[in-house]
Amino acid sequence: MTVFEILPQGLRFVLYSLLAITQAHSATVFFEENFSSTNIVNSTRPYLGGWYSNQVSYNTWTAGNNVSIATNSTVVGSTPALVAAPTSGVRTAAIVFDSNTLTSAGVYTLTFDITSYVANTSSSTASGNASNAAIVNIYAGTNYDTSKTSASGLIVNTETGILEQLGNAKAELLDSQKFTSAVTSQQMTFTYSGTGAIVMFFGAETGGWPFPSASFDNISITSAAASASAAAATTVPEPSAMAFAAILFIGLLSRRRR
Repeated sequence: MTVFEILPQGLRFVLYSLLAITQAHSATVFFEENFSSTNIVNSTRPYLGGWYSNQVSYNTWTAGNNVSIATNSTVVGSTPALVAAPTSGVRTAAIVFDSNTLTSAGVYTLTFDITSYVANTSSSTASGNASNAAIVNIYAGTNYDTSKTSASGLIVNTETGILEQLGNAKAELLDSQKFTSAVTSQQMTFTYSGTGAIVMFFGAETGGWPFPSASFDNISITSAAASASAAAATTVPEPSAMAFAAILFIGLLSRRRR
């Protein structure tokens, strides 16, 4: 007989509920990035699968021109961030995940900060081109040939922020958002099938001079359920507080039975 089984049924229900809430608040983090010691592979259009050379690596940042990891020297205490500063079109950094990182099929939450967005890098007071924006795109890639013996592959195009398909490979846009101001703990939710890849692009786009810049930091991927429970923490008592209440209740119950 376990300790739980000798407790009254009502108290067992309370304790099991506390355990469930505690587990819900323990978010599973599948990926975290703060760019403190990160390198970018200089590659504008690497391939994922297929018989092509210049294959992208999983969990590795790749980008072309106008994207770097830098610290904002004008802000005291600022930390390194991913900075995209296009002078034409779109410039992004991309990162690719597979089932080694996203360990099961399900719904995931991408969370990130845009620590700085400058619409016009030539002037701190004037507005930029009307098409200027920070962008984040999430794609799913499937059916690419990992044996590299056919033309079925995907192009991770960092100069468009688009996952392009070749042969029988498939690319699906899961979500795309644009921002024209700094944001904190911004979230995007996506579904992973459990096979293939998830490809994310972080960057900025411009319609022409004056050009923008966008800085990204504190990127993470968690399970969507854990993210939802964390957001609900403002209305649900903290597990530690509830556990204390349960212990107090047990003590009072024991005293009454003496």
